[in-house]
Amino acid sequence: MGIEVKLAKVRLAFPHLFEPDAFEDGQKPKYSCNLIIPKGSANHALLSSTVKKLITETWPDGTPNGFKHCLRDGSEKGRTDGFGDDVIFIVPKNEKAPAVIDRDRSQLSERSDRPYAGCYVNAIVELWAQNTQKYKRVNVSLLGVQFAEDGESFGGSRVARASDFDDLSNEPGAPVTATAEADPLFM
Repeated sequence: MGIEVKLAKVRLAFPHLFEPDAFEDGQKPKYSCNLIIPKGSANHALLSSTVKKLITETWPDGTPNGFKHCLRDGSEKGRTDGFGDDVIFIVPKNEKAPAVIDRDRSQLSERSDRPYAGCYVNAIVELWAQNTQKYKRVNVSLLGVQFAEDGESFGGSRVARASDFDDLSNEPGAPVTATAEADPLFM
């Protein structure tokens, strides 16, 4: 049995929230994301205390050899946008589709322009201990994500939104014609 944790305004990276993805050949595809958390924040403290509680409950005699947990240092990702020495991150996954909702709790879809890599989300995750012959660790599962606020998009360009275009509903339609000669270099 795991412990559900609600994280407030964490940074979203590598989202696979609408279509599951396999990280390696032969793996079962899962829904997942990276959640980036500043070191020393309330979210960091909440995750750390939950991991410690699960360790104490599952292994009262001490942490077993080869033990691993889901909290990872941001320096592991090198120069990847949003990661670095000042953050930790988790990679929650789930075979089941997570709830993905907007600020008003309406359901978001893949066609929505959010959430996106670089925005801030509220997330509900479940931390749980895996205590098998082969694995001794604390894992994290993804239960749901709520878009919280915009942030600088990771990975460069974004897809245009309807609000980026002018409203032409009251203008007569006219075909677009070229006004300048095309440069043969770009043909």
